[in-house]
Amino acid sequence: FIRVLEENGTKRVVIQIENQQLEPIQSIFVQTGEVINGQGTYPGVVWIFPNYAILAYQKVAFSNFFRMAFLGGNGVPNFQLVKSTGDINVYEFYPFIVYRIDVYKNGTWVSVKKLEPGEYKAKLYISAFGRDVKDATIKLRAYRDGKLIADEVIATNVSIDHLNEKPVEVTLSVPNATKYELVLIQKGPVGVLADIPTLNGEPVNPIYVLKEGQSGKLKLTAEFDRDYKVNLYLRATIIYLVRTQGKSNEDENAAFEPHMDIIKYVPVKEGISVKAGVNRITVNAEMPQVFAQYIENLKQKYGADKVIVRGRRIEPVFIADKEYVIYKQG
Repeated sequence: FIRVLEENGTKRVVIQIENQQLEPIQSIFVQTGEVINGQGTYPGVVWIFPNYAILAYQKVAFSNFFRMAFLGGNGVPNFQLVKSTGDINVYEFYPFIVYRIDVYKNGTWVSVKKLEPGEYKAKLYISAFGRDVKDATIKLRAYRDGKLIADEVIATNVSIDHLNEKPVEVTLSVPNATKYELVLIQKGPVGVLADIPTLNGEPVNPIYVLKEGQSGKLKLTAEFDRDYKVNLYLRATIIYLVRTQGKSNEDENAAFEPHMDIIKYVPVKEGISVKAGVNRITVNAEMPQVFAQYIENLKQKYGADKVIVRGRRIEPVFIADKEYVIYKQG
């Protein structure tokens, strides 16, 4: 069991296991945010709630799964809690979201909770969950009583490394309005296949529509949420494992790290106009050789005996300017 002790005004959290008293690496009081560092004689972290406590190994204790299951998504801004029944949490996922705004006031940067009318510099802290932002545009949209009154570009050529996120500095001219949105626009995949594709009249696997070196007439049935002008590509993806521990792949101590790399977008056709709903598209497509050289490069990087290829994909993908609402107010 877990106990909180206070000795000479100093708190200490101990884990009692039979006759042993161990201390976790860290203990966190959820209600107050108080953090107590321990000796780490037990390799875990304790989250202390009003009526109970949870002990978890360090990697698990700060994982997105733990935060979403037990902390209402705190610390995972891209997942917004929309419903909780006490034993089930339901989240809405946002690929990109603003989790903090700083404005420049009186010679210093100050964190604010909401946008105010006026002209000022701001820093937007954008969380990009598992994907980079590349050559994006950010717009400020303002509405008054449901009517759009401003739609202004506040940043262009925005790129964010999701593994090394840095704030985007912008100059805002915020009108007096009842609702505000910040919208990030970048090229991304749109639409979904609504039927089995065919190549030269024969049905083909939707995740492997052409083999390398193959060509022919590709017929696609795809559904879109709204009108777009899209470019069609064949996206080549490889799925593989890299051995990080063990002397061989059969070693009982072997450990593997999974990877899925997009290695090439092969252009098929540009400027296709599609409507909201189901569209039928016919194109001439050709797929070059792409996998062999990439696999060889992987073997040179990690070691030939450490790479295990588990799958290949060649999928049709429609790319268009895609909008993401990254901030809402009002």
